[in-house]
Amino acid sequence: MAISFDFDNIHRVLITKLGHHRDVLLTSPLFKVLKTRYPKLQADALVFDGTEEMLTLHPSVNQVYTVENNTGLLSKMSNFAQGKRLIKQLKKQQYDLLIHLTDHDLGAYLKKQLKPSLAITAISPKCKNKTWLKSFQFHYPLPTTPRHDVEKNLDALRALGMVIEPDERKLILVPGEEAANHVDHILNDLNLDSTPFLHIHPTSSYEFRCWSEPKMAALINRLHRDGHKVVLTAAPTKKEKAMMARIFNELEKPAIDLTGKLTLKQVAALTARASCFIGVDSAPTHIAEAVQTPTVALYGPSNEKVRGPRSPHSIIVTSDHSCRPCGLSGCAGSNTSDCLINLSVKNVEMAIRSATLNSR
Repeated sequence: MAISFDFDNIHRVLITKLGHHRDVLLTSPLFKVLKTRYPKLQADALVFDGTEEMLTLHPSVNQVYTVENNTGLLSKMSNFAQGKRLIKQLKKQQYDLLIHLTDHDLGAYLKKQLKPSLAITAISPKCKNKTWLKSFQFHYPLPTTPRHDVEKNLDALRALGMVIEPDERKLILVPGEEAANHVDHILNDLNLDSTPFLHIHPTSSYEFRCWSEPKMAALINRLHRDGHKVVLTAAPTKKEKAMMARIFNELEKPAIDLTGKLTLKQVAALTARASCFIGVDSAPTHIAEAVQTPTVALYGPSNEKVRGPRSPHSIIVTSDHSCRPCGLSGCAGSNTSDCLINLSVKNVEMAIRSATLNSR
C-alpha cells in the first residue's frame, strides 16, 4: 500500500545510495522521474566517495555529496571534522524527504540529524532492530522473487504513489564536455576519430565475473582478423593490469590499450563513440547501456534479471548450466565460474556481429 504524501509541499529530497559504481548508476532513473513529475523539486544524492561520477552532471540531480566508505563511518560522522562538516552542509538544505536506498545504518543516523518530514526505506533484516524501525516513518516491501535493481530503486517512488512509465526506466550518465573532448583527442591521435571501433572492458574487480583470459585473447584475435579496430580499457589496479598483460601476451597483433588511462567519465565518452561495447558484470557494462551503445555482456553466476543491462541494444551471453545464476563467488567459492569461462568464443563473436548489425 502506497503512503499518502503531498509532493506539492516538498522542496528538497535527499536520496542515499551507498554502494559500488554500478549501484549508484542504477539510481539514475529515479532522479529523472522525480524531476519530471515535480520540476521545482531539488533532488540531492549522497554516495560513497569515488562513485559520484555516476551521477554528476545528471540533469535532474541538483548536488552530489560524498561520504567516505569506511567501516567506522558512523563514528567518523559524529566525531570527526569531515563528518561534522558534511552533516552541517546537509542540515542547511532542510530536506523534506529522505529516501534511503541502502541497508546501511547511516540512514537512521541521517534521519535523526536532518529531521526530514518523511524518511522511507525498504523492509530489510534491519527491521528487526527497534531503532531502525523507529528511524523511518515508512518501510516499503520488496519482492522475494528476482527483481531488477533499477526497479527496486524505483519502488521507493512507487511506495509514494507514483506510477513509473516504461520509458522512464532508462539509465542516465552524462560524460560531459571535458571528458568528451579528452577522448576525441585520444581517438584523433589513434586515427580512430572517423573509424568504427569496438570497445572491450574484460575486467571486473571480482575475478569470478571475468571470462577466460585465453578466450578473451582468442576473441580479439578473431575480431582483428575480421578487420575490426579494438580498444581495451581496465581499471588501474594491480590485479586488473596483470590480467590485461596476460591477455595482450596472447594477441597476434597489438590492440589499443587504454588500461588505467581514463576516468569513468572518459570511459563513458569512449563507449559512446564505439560501435559496440563488450564486457562482463561490471560498471562499464551499465555505462554502455546508459550512453546507448550496443552492448554484449557476458554473465555467469550473476543473475542478469537482477543485474543485467536491459537496453534493447544489449545482448546478454550466458550458458545453460542448470546451477546458474547461483550468485556465488565462483563454483564452490573458488573464484572461478565454470558457467562463465566455458562460454564459447564463437557465441560471443556471433553476439557482437548481431549487436553491430542491429545498430545500423
